[in-house]
Amino acid sequence: MSTVRENNVDPIPPRYWWLKRIGVASAALIVLLAAVRIWWGFEADRRMRAGVARCRAAGGPVTFEDFDALSSEINDEDNAAKLYEQAIKNVVVTAANGAGLMDFLDGDRSFAADADAARELYNKNAAALELVRRARERQEIGWSFTVPDLIAERILPYSSQRGLAKLLAYAAAFEFTKGELLRAIDMTRDSLRYSEAISESPLTTSLLVSDVCTGLTCEVVEDYAHRLRIDEDDQREPLRQRAKLLIGELLDVRRFQQSFARAHMGERANLIFLWETAKLSSYYQPAISASTVGGPAAWMVNPAVVMDAGRAIDWESQLAELAMAQRFPQTQEAVMSLHTGTSSLHLVTCPVTGTYENSSLIFKFVFRTIAYRRMAAIALAIRLFEMDHGSLPDTLDELVPDYLASVPEDPFAESPGPLIYRPDRAEPVLYSVGENGIDDGGDYPFKGRDCSPRCDIVFFLNGNPDGPARREAASSKAVKNNAAPEHNNEHSAKNQEPEQ
Repeated sequence: MSTVRENNVDPIPPRYWWLKRIGVASAALIVLLAAVRIWWGFEADRRMRAGVARCRAAGGPVTFEDFDALSSEINDEDNAAKLYEQAIKNVVVTAANGAGLMDFLDGDRSFAADADAARELYNKNAAALELVRRARERQEIGWSFTVPDLIAERILPYSSQRGLAKLLAYAAAFEFTKGELLRAIDMTRDSLRYSEAISESPLTTSLLVSDVCTGLTCEVVEDYAHRLRIDEDDQREPLRQRAKLLIGELLDVRRFQQSFARAHMGERANLIFLWETAKLSSYYQPAISASTVGGPAAWMVNPAVVMDAGRAIDWESQLAELAMAQRFPQTQEAVMSLHTGTSSLHLVTCPVTGTYENSSLIFKFVFRTIAYRRMAAIALAIRLFEMDHGSLPDTLDELVPDYLASVPEDPFAESPGPLIYRPDRAEPVLYSVGENGIDDGGDYPFKGRDCSPRCDIVFFLNGNPDGPARREAASSKAVKNNAAPEHNNEHSAKNQEPEQ
């Protein structure tokens, strides 16, 4: 102590020794955490690179550059998408009196009562319809909006794509109401092919838009296929051949399923793109990135997001394989096995895979579309049978082999079995048991694609009772009844004219 005093230095109080120790320990902890974070980041990136390598080894496009390369190989002269893109720009959706395309398909207007507006809409869209007809001759599809940053942000022209799909469904319905059955079948084929073309863009969002557009096509068949009646013998064979082509195209869902697999590969490419551009955290944890401590906080949790994205890449690869499955129950079981939870804590700890509960919903939509396509094909085959025999078949087996190679199976049934046919009802129907796998007797508390899980998926053979064809028939009858008195008055006036 005398030495300290001689140097005029006061001793350090005991409490400041503890502060010094806390400071040293804190600094050491920060260094340790930083080291752990750096190692964690390297390990997360290593696992991500390993996941990408597994994707490469499995084959198929992995990054957006791979998708761009595939699209660039398509010549414009062979690319149907180029004509579709031109057609989209030429679509006119509203007539002079305000009537729109969907007013005739899903609204309160009818082709008979609003004949002038209906004809005006059809004529104004002649250029777009001709471009679609020309696209029929081209087999390749390569959309021009494959820029990675646009795809990553989901900025795609889905609204305009749906506009062209509505036009094609409208044109097919218009031709059916005129009795131009060959043109109506061709328009329906164009509508189906265009819907499949939309799904070629490598994202599940594109697939869902395609799913909605395919629904429009199937609804046209549901509402108007019962009009396939021709009395002239020379017209029967051409109509039969065109209808059989449409039946085959409806039943061939390989391209649709391949697009589904491609969509999951696209989602996988999106994850890789976000990882390569260091946008994973801002994309999947925007709340943290936008907070006042967003930068440091996002840096700290980024390895967790990257690791979870690595798991999601493997999941997308598995989902791509499941996209080619033929039966919903087994597929649903496999998809649900990927889900590890949907709690708030799980969404924090697994921000990427925690969002995958929606994947099962997408599979439901896809299998529902497959069921609708099969029922639309059967409905056409039934009408061809009716043309030849004068009545509906008693069973679907009567359609084989002249109209169908085999009776299509119900993709929702627990065990392999055909779609169900009930011709003896006041409203003859086809139906699928739906996602619950139970035959509810064709119960449809909510008709159509918004059907609840507890109901069957129903396809009306004489048209949806609430659909446009039924309204059209009622409207046509009303128009004729209104015209009849005028005609009768003119006839009476002529009869009362004095003889010259």
